[in-house]
This record gives sequence, C-alpha cells and structure tokens, in this order.
Amino acid sequence: MSNRTRPQWTHQISSHPVGIVFQESADLAAIAGIEGDLLFLHPESGKLRKRFETHQGGLTSVACFPLSGEVITGGEDGYLRRWSVDSESAKWEFCFGKGWVEALATTATGEFAGASGKELRVWNKSAELEIHTTFEHPIRELQFIRNGEVLVVSTPRKTIFLSVTEQKPLFALPHQASPLLTAASTDETWLACGMADMGVMLFDLRTLEEEGLGIGPFATKPRHLSWSPEGLVLAVGNGDRAVYINRMILALLHANREKEEQDIRRAISYSEYVQGKISALSYHPTEGWLAMGTDEGCIQVEETDSQIPLLQTTVAGGGIALLKWSPASDRLLYATEEGRIGCLWVRH
Repeated sequence: MSNRTRPQWTHQISSHPVGIVFQESADLAAIAGIEGDLLFLHPESGKLRKRFETHQGGLTSVACFPLSGEVITGGEDGYLRRWSVDSESAKWEFCFGKGWVEALATTATGEFAGASGKELRVWNKSAELEIHTTFEHPIRELQFIRNGEVLVVSTPRKTIFLSVTEQKPLFALPHQASPLLTAASTDETWLACGMADMGVMLFDLRTLEEEGLGIGPFATKPRHLSWSPEGLVLAVGNGDRAVYINRMILALLHANREKEEQDIRRAISYSEYVQGKISALSYHPTEGWLAMGTDEGCIQVEETDSQIPLLQTTVAGGGIALLKWSPASDRLLYATEEGRIGCLWVRH
C-alpha cells in the first residue's frame, strides 16, 4: 500500500464531471463534463484523441456503446446526440423538446433508450424508434438487463420492468419510500435500491416478488451502490465507511423468516475508515477490489475478502466525483469535483 501514489496521467476538463464510460476493449474512454465538454482518450496512456462541445446549457447524462466505443449524450437542451472519435460532429441526434434528458441506457448490441421527464423512447441498433411511452412519474434511471430484452425503468414510486421485444410492461415494483438510485447485480438476479428513508431494498429478479429484503436504515442516505463481480456482495456508501451486504446470507435469513435487526446484522460488514465522507464507489469488474473516493479527495482500494488496503492516496482537485475501473485492467480512473481527471495504477 502507498500513501503517495502518483497518477499515471491527468487531464483537466472545464466543469464538474458527469460520467466516465469505456469501450469494451478498453482502448477508448470517454469523459463528460456538465458544461458540455466530451473527451475521448486512451485510458492507459491518457493520450487525448478528440474533444467535443456537446450541448447548449449543459450535459446531463452519458452512456457508451461498448463494442463500437461510440457515446450517446443527453443535455439540458432536450437533445440526444451520438458521437464517434472518428467524426467531426454528432453522428445522430434527436430532440425530446424542452425537458432535460435525465436518463440513458445502451446495450452491447447497439439498442439504446433515453428519458426526459415522464417520457421514454427506445431505439433499435439502426436508430429506428421502437418504443415511445409515458409513465405516471418522472423517470430517474434506465438499465437494460437480460441481453437487452428487458428495460428497467426507475421512478420515484415504482420500478417498472418493460419488455423491449414485446413492447409492454412485464411487472412493477411499488415503493413506499422513493428510491434515490437502483443497480442490478452483475448476474442480473437481484435489484438493489438505495431509498430516501436511508435504507436499502433488495428484490429477487428471478421471482419479481413485491416483497424485498430491507436493510437499514443507515446514518445517511445511500447514494452510492456497487456490486461485486460475481454479484454476491453489494457495497453501499455510508458516511466515512462502505457497508458490505452479503446477499446470500440475506436470502437465507429471508427464507428462514429471520428479519429482526440482530439477524440482519449477520449479513453486514464494514470497510476500514477512510478520510472524509464517501462520494464514489466502484468494484473492479473481475477482482474483489472496491475503490472508494471521498469528499476530501482521498481514494482507497480495498480487497474485500481480506479487507486489506491495496492503495490509499489523496489527489488534487477537490472531492472525488467519479471512480471507474478500466475493463479487465488494474487502472483506476477518477474525476474530481473541480474537473481533474486522472488514472491510478493499482498493484496487487
């Protein structure tokens, strides 16, 4: 472990970062800022390939087509735009209207979805509109699961599972408390919801039962979720520590109807303390390494089975806004609140 790890490279964008996305081969990364700047670069070397100005008024969401490396962005101007490192301007665009584009999702095969307010649109890989529908409540998040056959639509009161192939809702999970964010497990068998009542709910996607497994409440609202590579452990950002929730133990407790607080504690463990409040979380895609960033610019990587810190460092540029592992790599990209982008090499 090193307390003085230097970034492999750094860049500066002009505004607060919105997202970091990767091509599947990791030859290309795209980093977006809230004022509209979009950078394409090589994640290993940091070599800048292309820079675009994307939206008037601000960029609100970003997603990547992992095979091609093309990127789709949404903005305050109501536009969706598609970008390629080899083009000089947007390759495709669509305008929702006056509302912001607040949620985007893509599939590995090229389908994509966008939402503005209560309005949802889904396009096929040829950019032909397949679904256009409106929901009762504003759409907060979109996620494709089951190889793009199902779209998970998260709203403040319901999580709706929409069949893309049949173009109709399959099921809806009603929520008593509003979910702040949702995350499907890597094996797509569980859905985690960080709730406004400071708890976490886990729902079994194999049965789609309305009754979920409840954990918490915690001391703060769970605004950061990350699943381990095999999908067995959920990390939740909670104050100055990460909470590890073992879903297998929870499922066993649920089956045995053991739901008292002292029972639930058996499924929970905690990371080591880090300097500051947790502001970003990211599990490595193949290893059991959890990267944690804080509002004081501290980054710590922990091997969750042994809870051995692999890296601990503080970087310049304010609090950590984003953390993202390069696919199948030991490189960790970070972005700070002040727009500083960097790459750390994590040694086992």
